[in-house]
Amino acid sequence: MLLGIALGALLVAAGCTVPVNVTLDPSGHPAYMCGVPVDARVTRVIDGDTIAVKIAGGREETVRVLGIDTPETEEHGNWGNEYEGISSPSYLTSWGHRASNETERLVKGKSVTLMADCMTGERDRYGRLLAYVGIDGSDLGSLLLQGGYARVYTEESFGKKQRYLLLQSEAQLGGAGLWNAAKTPESLQKSPVSIASVQYDAPGDDRENPNGEYIVLAS
Repeated sequence: MLLGIALGALLVAAGCTVPVNVTLDPSGHPAYMCGVPVDARVTRVIDGDTIAVKIAGGREETVRVLGIDTPETEEHGNWGNEYEGISSPSYLTSWGHRASNETERLVKGKSVTLMADCMTGERDRYGRLLAYVGIDGSDLGSLLLQGGYARVYTEESFGKKQRYLLLQSEAQLGGAGLWNAAKTPESLQKSPVSIASVQYDAPGDDRENPNGEYIVLAS
């Protein structure tokens, strides 16, 4: 046990990444050493905060990006006041799709590093690996927070929590991404404008009825 800890410390100090090998936890999942980065390639983006990866040896994992939460892509999944100052499920759903697109742009098909946090459980209740995702020297969670695509998932403890909260505050103050809704009247969030009907052709002679062509908007 001590030898394994010492080996992990040496690998981190040297800036090395390691393949995840054979040990399994009691549920049969691979066991990861917290604080030790693991190389992986992103095969699919499930939504803004969840990705599918393939790691050394071809093993596949579903990874929940640790410490953040992006809006859901289905309206029924966006409820309550999880996003401060924003109450419209439809508005959040639109940003759920934008967050998914941004995560796809940043990581799909790319090599990343995964790192579990020693303060957090290794997996969530759905069996997904909880990990920070490093991409091109940056941190995916930080990028999504800075762009206003995500909030800090405050329900769990993790090492980067204070830094993430600072990034979220900066995004809120700057009105980045979805936080721009905090500057929008609530009635507009709840009632997006839509086209109710269109009168394409005015009755009779257009010269005698210049206002007969119109669009009816609904909110």
